Amino acid sequence: MIIIKDLREELDWLRSKNIELEELQKQYPLFKIMKTRNGGREVYYKVYKADGKRKRRIVKYRGPEFYDILKGICIDTKRKMINDNRNLLKKIQPLYWDIDPVGLMAAVYRDNPKLDIHDISVAVSEIEHVRSAPSEWALAPYKRSEYREDEKIHTTSRGLKVRSKSEAAICEIFYANGIEFRYEEIIYVNGRRLVPDFVIRRKSDDKIFYWEHCGMMEDPAYRRNNHEKLGWYESSGIVPWDNLIVTYDKDGAIDLKYIEAIVQAVLAA
Repeated sequence: MIIIKDLREELDWLRSKNIELEELQKQYPLFKIMKTRNGGREVYYKVYKADGKRKRRIVKYRGPEFYDILKGICIDTKRKMINDNRNLLKKIQPLYWDIDPVGLMAAVYRDNPKLDIHDISVAVSEIEHVRSAPSEWALAPYKRSEYREDEKIHTTSRGLKVRSKSEAAICEIFYANGIEFRYEEIIYVNGRRLVPDFVIRRKSDDKIFYWEHCGMMEDPAYRRNNHEKLGWYESSGIVPWDNLIVTYDKDGAIDLKYIEAIVQAVLAA
């Protein structure tokens, strides 16, 4: 089955292949070959432009220059095929749904925007989700922040209390992909106390990631606090290009496909 990840990977491959062919085209510039008959024999011409005029010059059939011109034609044709495929995939991608729990959740929310995304995720989880055995890390107790417990008013399908609908939706994506995580775990890095939204263990190599989801960026005070928190992370060696993931709500909503893409590309690898 084709999934959104496959489409993204194919687009990335086509993009890189086109760049490669652009460089190769410089070695074999594009000209045309014209074939005529002269005195009962076939004559081949290289067709090109010079001084704003269309000109032609005889080339030896199956000689080195003949094949260089033909290579240029082949490269140009391949680039056209790649660009046709890229344009087609760009049109398809926004319309294509992954037929999985996350894709179903997003599609239901699209058709029922007045419903709560968390309620949708609970229903989808019950009909789609298959739980896998947790690791020792996932089962081990940890110190969870008790800061403003009364604000944790949203409950995931596994009974976890979180602060926002977006965090609940992210949890459901973790569940659907078998991602092990801890919510608001109190950690100490270089003597500094930090409370990430999520601490995540990647199963493939046991690497630990930290995830912050920022949902109130329209609030200046929230933005300042978030900027300060990210600075603490960086000073502690927790950085976006290695082990920190930062996502945001947009216009008060969460992009489920974007969250799923991150999970698939980084955490499920």
